[in-house]
Amino acid sequence: VLCGGVADNELLQKAKKLLAKRLVHLYVKPVEMNNVYKVADILTFASISDGFGLVLLEAGLNKIPVVAHNRVLNKWIVEDEDLLIDMTKEGKLSTFIKKYEVKENWFTEKGEMLYKLFSEKYSWETLKEEYINMIKR
Repeated sequence: VLCGGVADNELLQKAKKLLAKRLVHLYVKPVEMNNVYKVADILTFASISDGFGLVLLEAGLNKIPVVAHNRVLNKWIVEDEDLLIDMTKEGKLSTFIKKYEVKENWFTEKGEMLYKLFSEKYSWETLKEEYINMIKR
């Protein structure tokens, strides 16, 4: 399931061709995303150059494990190298999913870990002093 807009139409067409009827492309309103997270097993953030990656936080705060491109920013966000792969290498994503789908409780444990991390790291209590210091500079 691909949820959201795709900036590269050529990529979307290639996915449709390769995946045929296995590709489900949804576009839902932001207020409806919680319904998507309720039925998700994992969130794949395949972008190799997006900005902050707010969708990673949204998924983690819904206790959904994520897999993202292995780059400094994503590593800083998720703080777990197990959740990072080189999205530029063919087959890496399917290998990742096959590796962990057989590990009992892996998805639940990683989802819980991200929920705890993000609840603490991005809470107002945690960020308040950082914002105040940033504004004072």
